Amino acid sequence: GNVLNRGTYLNACGVPSTMDVNVCAAVQNGRAVGVTITTSPSNPGIASCIAGQIRGMSFPSHPRLDVARTTFSSK
Repeated sequence: GNVLNRGTYLNACGVPSTMDVNVCAAVQNGRAVGVTITTSPSNPGIASCIAGQIRGMSFPSHPRLDVARTTFSSK
């Protein structure tokens, strides 16, 4: 979760400070193999951008599938 918790990847997608973002990423062998993003209010364009940012990131490499979750709250 440490890689996701930094949140710097949100900046590239123009996430407004009033938006909540929930991130769930399945990680295996140092890569995100599955990413689910939900935003409130809903914005599929921003969610897709965030997912793309996460898919391009490097994670600690491990052969076991791991699921990382994090939430960024506007409150």
